[in-house]
Amino acid sequence: MRYQMKLFSEPFDTIVQGRKTIEVRCYDEKRKQLKPGDEIQFLKLPDQKESITVKVTELYLCNTFQELYQKFNPVEFGCEGQTLKQMLKEIREIYTEEQEKQGVLGIRIQPL
Repeated sequence: MRYQMKLFSEPFDTIVQGRKTIEVRCYDEKRKQLKPGDEIQFLKLPDQKESITVKVTELYLCNTFQELYQKFNPVEFGCEGQTLKQMLKEIREIYTEEQEKQGVLGIRIQPL
């Protein structure tokens, strides 16, 4: 199956550069459909004219962003040199605590 998701410029660029190998999302209805082997086409915001397609290789379901972030090196999230506190502050700009209550998903990706 192939899915489309939107990404802000910085995380999009880190995937293109091969520096980000885990994408983070809330475990909503769309993400519950994902399986290893699926493909995701990421569209770069704001204009969505650039895209990159990746393969889902593994999925990591956690209760909180903190739990997920603590399982892996920040480099894998495209957050080289950032502290856990900085990473959590940035994700709060995208997802609320209420959204986080659905669970969070780490999506290990490999560019095609």
